[in-house]
Amino acid sequence: MNINILLFQFFEPLDGFGPAEVFEHTVGFEVRYFSLANQQIKTYNK
Repeated sequence: MNINILLFQFFEPLDGFGPAEVFEHTVGFEVRYFSLANQQIKTYNK
């Protein structure tokens, strides 16, 4: 099964990578990251 994670500018890293970690270590799942931006994505930083 494919798991697609959409990343956007200034996203909270745990929101994207937390669930991805679960699926990446589970047999039968492939995690892919996508963005609608045509540039480097930056995470939220206080």
